[in-house]
Amino acid sequence: MMLSGSYSTSAANYLQTIFRVQSPANINGMRKEYCYVFDFAPDRTLKMIADAVQLSTKAGKANNEDRQKMGEFLNFCPVISYNGTRMVKYDESKLMQQLKRAYAERVLKSGFEDNSLYNDNLSYLDNLEIEKFNKLKEIVGSSKPSKKIKELTINNQGLTNEEHEQLEKLSKKPKRERTPEEEARLAELKVQKEQRQKAKSILRAISIRIPLLIYGAEINKETVTIEDLLKDDVIDTNSWEEFMPKGVDKALFKTFIKYYDIDVFNAASQKIRKIVKYADTLDPTQRAIEISKLFSYFKNPD
Repeated sequence: MMLSGSYSTSAANYLQTIFRVQSPANINGMRKEYCYVFDFAPDRTLKMIADAVQLSTKAGKANNEDRQKMGEFLNFCPVISYNGTRMVKYDESKLMQQLKRAYAERVLKSGFEDNSLYNDNLSYLDNLEIEKFNKLKEIVGSSKPSKKIKELTINNQGLTNEEHEQLEKLSKKPKRERTPEEEARLAELKVQKEQRQKAKSILRAISIRIPLLIYGAEINKETVTIEDLLKDDVIDTNSWEEFMPKGVDKALFKTFIKYYDIDVFNAASQKIRKIVKYADTLDPTQRAIEISKLFSYFKNPD
């Protein structure tokens, strides 16, 4: 009914336990025909499954193929939550968000300054996109981001999937075993990797302003999604202009949404809304304490 183990349990041992109890058996003349395994720690279960099918549960890594794999798995291992007295079946999007909960917590406590907020699209920037980032850098450069922003270099784009694998492989190879060509290639790949970090630094100047908008959104929703930020009935024009860098309007921001990890963003947004909703049930003094703690995560460079 309940498997013992922790996040340190290997996927192999975890799944082996499940499969062993499903082995055929004839006990006291009774034949076992069906076996169900109930685990009450879905976070752990899903982490094991993600490891087993080589899903990437890290922030910024999950793609549509990952979601498809998770959806296929859910046909065989439904995950059920409860809402009041109702039982609710999870879908793959909600599960991906659940898997990234730790990253969302980090993003919230950093005031949306953590790199986990972004996805791997930043690894595949072409020249036009790099020019777009450099233009954005000119706009947000005066908004006092907490980290210094550097220019991106044209013709020094991000890494392809093959180059990511190559970088990882060369990095793991002992230095004494690398050829001069491999050393040169490793240095080149590392420079390309730095491009992604520079792009994140540019986006960060905008991202750190988002939590205040999520907090102040006058909408009866558990989560303010990244698309909701673009809706005038969620974030009015005055609020947007008050908190966003001058020159960054909703149309410009929309062109950069593709670089955010939607699951992590939505999970972090949901945490902000839940804290506020909980605080609203408290007496004034306790509410002030909870809201002050939430505000301590926020940043306003202006």
